Amino acid sequence: MGTLKIVAVFGVILLLFSGYLGCDSSTSSGGGSAKDVQYTVNGLVISHNADNERDYTVFGVGSDYKVLTWYCGNYKGFIKKYVQLTFLKQNSWILDREEMSSGSCR
Repeated sequence: MGTLKIVAVFGVILLLFSGYLGCDSSTSSGGGSAKDVQYTVNGLVISHNADNERDYTVFGVGSDYKVLTWYCGNYKGFIKKYVQLTFLKQNSWILDREEMSSGSCR
């Protein structure tokens, strides 16, 4: 009976651990339902629903950029693991680059 209890406990632990790995991998890879990429530029303000936002300046050139990233994003009819839009700051923010992963998140 002791061996059966150990096997049962090990099975439960294995089941919980595999469920944890499944959730973690889907979150980090952008799994799950796709989020529609939405943003609005109004001068120097960008309203968006991105999962991540990063600002940086190219020193020596003095150009300011804002990078918005969506994980499992729906953009222009494509559902990808990530969608990354880069904006360049001039008199207002302008879309400078669009990048999408090669794989689908589904």
